[in-house]
Amino acid sequence: MIILPQKPVYNHALAQWILDRRSQKKSDHDFYCLSAWIKLRAHVLREFHGESQYELEQSPSLFVPANVVHHVMYVEDYPGWALSEFAVKDGEVIRNLVPLSHSAHDIAHGRFGKSQRTRKPPLTVERW
Repeated sequence: MIILPQKPVYNHALAQWILDRRSQKKSDHDFYCLSAWIKLRAHVLREFHGESQYELEQSPSLFVPANVVHHVMYVEDYPGWALSEFAVKDGEVIRNLVPLSHSAHDIAHGRFGKSQRTRKPPLTVERW
């Protein structure tokens, strides 16, 4: 039996705190140093046995250790969901925090292959 969580509530006070810090320091570093985030991150990694969920969903399924907890509802866009394991999206409760490997996290943020796209053309057309 799957027990669904209670409908989570958007934390406006947390959102304001994150936005204030971001405007002062131009980063979310203070948020990621909060003990509440560190404990929640450890809880999510433990809950999923340290497995990256992206690679488990691939075919064939692979075990890759998770070392990042990804916010489905990005902190930049939805700071009030930053400390919530679940969030509400389009009226449905979704899992907000998902453990991923570094490479899967880059894919989730669209950073995959970035170095190849920004590579400068060769100085000469010679090929060896």
